[in-house]
Amino acid sequence: MRILLLPLLLLLACAPAPAPVVPTAPDAVEMLASAQPGVVLLVAELDGGGQRFGAGLLVRQPGLVLTNAHVVRGATRLRALLFDPARRSWSPIDGGIHRTLFEEADELLDVELVRGDMNLDLAVVRVLGDTSGLPILPLRDEPPRPGERVYALGHPQESAWSCTAGVVSAIHQGAIQHDAPVNQGSSGGPLLDAWGRVVGVNTAKLFGGAEGLAFARPIELATPMLNDALAPVVVDRSDPAKAVLSCERAVELSPSLSEPCFSWDSAEDLIWDAARRGVALAELPEGPRERLLAWMQEEGHGLWMAELQDSVWRHLAGVETPGERRRFEPPASVWVNEAERQAHLSRSGVEARLRAQIEAFIVEGEARRAQLIAATGVTADFTQDGQAYREARRMGQRVQRSVVLGSSPG
Repeated sequence: MRILLLPLLLLLACAPAPAPVVPTAPDAVEMLASAQPGVVLLVAELDGGGQRFGAGLLVRQPGLVLTNAHVVRGATRLRALLFDPARRSWSPIDGGIHRTLFEEADELLDVELVRGDMNLDLAVVRVLGDTSGLPILPLRDEPPRPGERVYALGHPQESAWSCTAGVVSAIHQGAIQHDAPVNQGSSGGPLLDAWGRVVGVNTAKLFGGAEGLAFARPIELATPMLNDALAPVVVDRSDPAKAVLSCERAVELSPSLSEPCFSWDSAEDLIWDAARRGVALAELPEGPRERLLAWMQEEGHGLWMAELQDSVWRHLAGVETPGERRRFEPPASVWVNEAERQAHLSRSGVEARLRAQIEAFIVEGEARRAQLIAATGVTADFTQDGQAYREARRMGQRVQRSVVLGSSPG
């Protein structure tokens, strides 16, 4: 018996180990059907009336889309068309994307640029519309390997929501080479693996006789940008130098910040507006609240006065709600943003005008406050911190200190 068992044990020991279970990729038709709705058509309107088309992939809600920077660069307006399975699709010989956009003009949604990196040729935009019914394309954690099957989704040569297939040819530093056909309109579209996971963003192909040479940015290069897109851009205002540098970096990440960061005229207007807010409380006419509102309307006091209509009496010693005091807060940007404008103010001589005009506002406000108390009998403690007039006055002093002494106005 022992003699018989020994050969049997030897045979079992030499038997090959069971092959590892390899997950089976889903059917390509089903995978693409579920992935296509996560691709958007981006339309960039250019100076002179031209248009540029590209693709983007929905990566976060609400409406955050990853694409190529060259798709959105230089656009005077960005819009997007979302996937609709019931929409008719036209080939280029029958009008292509231009015909689709003509027929679906009412379906186009505005798009805003959130982040951009021209070195990586990647950008994050936000669709300003309802994208809740569209799928978020999953991102693959590890890079693909040469020989893997991949699918390129996009709108090549005005063929909306098309897909092509190929294999990964090579992995380069910062680029995936593959042979799935791509053309103009494919830029910004996803490169998917057989499971429908995003491995890259199609970016370029080589022209001039070269075939089967297309390149995509690996999705891991976009991950930091996607994380940044969900966080607010912070400007360091601890001193003027840091403020300027961080503001430039903020604009580099999100061009939409260029106006509030670098518009000197807008900043100056905000300063005058805040000073006028303080004086406005001393400009109240005689009579009840109804006459006050009528006066505001007749005088054409616009947005900034409208903000005071419901609270002005509370600021005046609680006429409407006795005992209640609310702090008047001019926009923080009125003085906070002045730190990074210090060099400009110093060179242009704006600080002299600031000093003269703010002092004029203060003198005028003091006189009008006395007239108000005499005419209406309404007394208010304007010396208390939080009252509009004193808040504006302190704001003016902060601006002067930041300009003259070089200190931060925060």
